[in-house]
Amino acid sequence: MLALAACIMLVGVAAANQENPEAGSTWLTAAHFDLGPGYNSVSGYLSVGDTADYWRQTNAASSVSVMLYLDPTSISKGGVAQMYEGNSAHSFMQRVQKDNNACPDTYLNYAPVYVTMTPANLGDYTFTVRRY
Repeated sequence: MLALAACIMLVGVAAANQENPEAGSTWLTAAHFDLGPGYNSVSGYLSVGDTADYWRQTNAASSVSVMLYLDPTSISKGGVAQMYEGNSAHSFMQRVQKDNNACPDTYLNYAPVYVTMTPANLGDYTFTVRRY
């Protein structure tokens, strides 16, 4: 019984020391989010050594219109959110950045949608992808 209790305690300590999943820093290690109808908000954190966060939709939504938003605090701190589509070419769709917004494409032809967040040391951020 004592050995069982010790094993349970070790498992609990190991689980407590594991880092929460963070968005990856490349296309291949992107964290997942669901692109459901309406507004889909995703929060993350960029620390000093974390140069970028990559996010990828988990569902196969395509042939829909999408719009990218970024929280005002992140914009004022120099945050940049960029959205791309597709698995291979990653065609640029939209950028949200102070004094440098771009929105050449709102129609998602090819899933998945990818969102990148930069720069390093941005801190907490929240971007939102509206699917309509």
